[in-house]
Amino acid sequence: MATTLHCPILLALVFYLSTTSFAGDSAVVARPVVHIISAMNKNTAPINLRCKVNGAVKILHALNAGEDYQWSAAENDVYYCDVIWDRWFAAWHGFEPKRDQGQETIFWK
Repeated sequence: MATTLHCPILLALVFYLSTTSFAGDSAVVARPVVHIISAMNKNTAPINLRCKVNGAVKILHALNAGEDYQWSAAENDVYYCDVIWDRWFAAWHGFEPKRDQGQETIFWK
């Protein structure tokens, strides 16, 4: 009698442990968040932000002074960004998988 009672409990325990271990393996990994913050002085014209992935424009945004623009980056895509303000510009890789791997948040200012 004791053997027949323990068998279903043992099977239930094995089933529970196997499903919880599989659930842990399939956890969703959060995508990295990229922040671009305008450090321009107040009362200046906005800077124009543009980011491309594989040559296609993915982000176009005018950043006002002090504004924080953010997006979730696809982990395998390189985001090439540039900003233009009046006659000046800057360009950089806003997100680069090899460089930024494992980072939850990337800040540019």
